[in-house]
Amino acid sequence: MHDIIKKVINFVEGEHLLASGDRVLLSCSAGKDSMAMLHLMAGLRDILDVELGIFHLNHLMRGEASDFDEKFLEERARFYKIPFMPERFDFKKRRDPGYSFEEQARKIRYALAQQTADRYHYTKIATAHSKNDNAETLMMRILSGTGIHGLQGIHASRDMIIRPLLTISSEDIVRYLEENGLSWRDDDSNADNGYLRNHMRNVILPVIRERYPAFLDSLHTMSRQAGEQIRLTDRLIAENYGQLVEQDNEGITLSTYKIDDDRVLFNHVLSSVIRRHAGPYVNSGMLNEIWKKYNTGKSHMILYKTGDIRMRKFPGEAGKLIRIEKAGQSLSSSQQWIYPVEIDETGCRTLGIPEAGIEVEIFFSDFDYFEENRLDKNHIFVTISSDDTTFYIRNRRKGDRIHLGSGTKKIKELFIEKKLDNESKNCVPLLIFGAHIAAVMTGFTTGFQNRISIDHMINDGSNKILVIRKM
Repeated sequence: MHDIIKKVINFVEGEHLLASGDRVLLSCSAGKDSMAMLHLMAGLRDILDVELGIFHLNHLMRGEASDFDEKFLEERARFYKIPFMPERFDFKKRRDPGYSFEEQARKIRYALAQQTADRYHYTKIATAHSKNDNAETLMMRILSGTGIHGLQGIHASRDMIIRPLLTISSEDIVRYLEENGLSWRDDDSNADNGYLRNHMRNVILPVIRERYPAFLDSLHTMSRQAGEQIRLTDRLIAENYGQLVEQDNEGITLSTYKIDDDRVLFNHVLSSVIRRHAGPYVNSGMLNEIWKKYNTGKSHMILYKTGDIRMRKFPGEAGKLIRIEKAGQSLSSSQQWIYPVEIDETGCRTLGIPEAGIEVEIFFSDFDYFEENRLDKNHIFVTISSDDTTFYIRNRRKGDRIHLGSGTKKIKELFIEKKLDNESKNCVPLLIFGAHIAAVMTGFTTGFQNRISIDHMINDGSNKILVIRKM
């Protein structure tokens, strides 16, 4: 048995990453790390007693090269007899100015992988992060002023995400691929040192490793010891201060009045809670901003807000509290539902949405059909781009907005205006293209008029008219 195979088995078992019967969605690019993970997991699926699927996000950033990556993976999936579930997201047209490309790509990739896992009932999502990836992450965090929590590096697992290659170096991965005659595709963008991670990988780390050959192992040891120290500190705090955290379906409430006389203790507890329950990276600038606002005289205040997380201070019976909520999370996972739909211009397809109690037909029409049925509440008409390949039908999420003629409006406000109860709100289907809401299908479930985004309204020049009709 190859040394890498032994390492992976020992790591998976030692970290309890998988259980017998798990359905594992492999999040793959066409690169070397992903090809190693795919080959290893395909060979170990019987030993580990797991089922596999492959998820791939085509970023559409590199023209034909991006499409070749997708085709390459599709061929590999066929060879290994593993279901292949690709997604596409046009980052050139849907860039979010609030994030770097790397940050947005990571966010979208994880979100779409999670949606795919939920849709097809996978219990774990595996990524191909290696020991080198962990070293890059650690170094970038150190240089940005991380605390002890950031020194833990990339976690072996978090929620559904597992990382079975985390103890394997890139050099060992390449050697394994070459010894097994396995091919992969290189992404030219990995040579662009304008990206922070590429600069760390291609410029900084090679210089350090030339002088300190054991650097990767040293970082790994530091990361492990940081984790041990955090777990020890958390246990001692719990023993001395009791329960500080209460969690519900929509977020976390932290009893900060018990610890706010000690800034070091405050920062440690807040960092632990944010990382454990909300996920985003915590740095000193973020903690400084929260501490400063927390200690103002105002009893109610937003302490920190990004596209990922919101924190606010408010008074409790015994003292000050902090409420932490993920942006976009207002329903429990059992209440959220989503259906991905691949666009097919050649025919009509039917989709059942049991959560909304409806069934719909999806097809394309001409302008005359639109004119005849445009006022029917059982029809939705939207114009789409020739580049659109997939859309989603889902229910509401916190922070949802639609672009109407009068400006951008919160979906929450639309529902309040109609005086819908929570059950009715959760049943209204929303039509999603990329990160944008194209339509609110209130007519399908409540009898109120449907709302169409001004970006997707039909006009005389509309070439592609997508129809969703309630049956």
